[in-house]
Amino acid sequence: DDKKYEEEANNVRKYVSENMFDEETGFFYDVQINNDGSEKKILVNRGKGPEGWIPLWAKMAKQEEADKVVDNMLDNMLDEGKFNTFVPFGTASQDNPSFNASKNWRGPVWLDQALYGVEALQNYGYYDDAVRMSKKMFDNAEGLMGDGAIRENYNPLTGEGLHTKNFSW
Repeated sequence: DDKKYEEEANNVRKYVSENMFDEETGFFYDVQINNDGSEKKILVNRGKGPEGWIPLWAKMAKQEEADKVVDNMLDNMLDEGKFNTFVPFGTASQDNPSFNASKNWRGPVWLDQALYGVEALQNYGYYDDAVRMSKKMFDNAEGLMGDGAIRENYNPLTGEGLHTKNFSW
């Protein structure tokens, strides 16, 4: 059974690499597939979000793909104009035309998605960056330190807690 699951995992890794990674932007994207499975279209036009680092979190990216995601000049997880915001790793890059710092899934930071970003960095050897982003998150997200309430999500530009109070993952 182990060999069967290992083979399936390798097939998924291969699929993700061949179908979801865009060499031009150095990022992973969601894919649109027709109902009959006949056409796969990488959704670069929707902009960048956590789907770009989920393959790193899941340890399915090739090292060279991970390097491009993290440190590519065209799209950098550590770029302060994109995902390295006051509270890092929002659900949309600041340069995304649909970015809205307080609208669900258009920019706010969810702690689980941010954790995936931190662990993605760790998984591919970017330990110092992972520590720096974690510290930034804990220092700047309202309520994460001290006696404040943990919020459902956070404004990536101000650290203000948004939506549900006393929310726990």
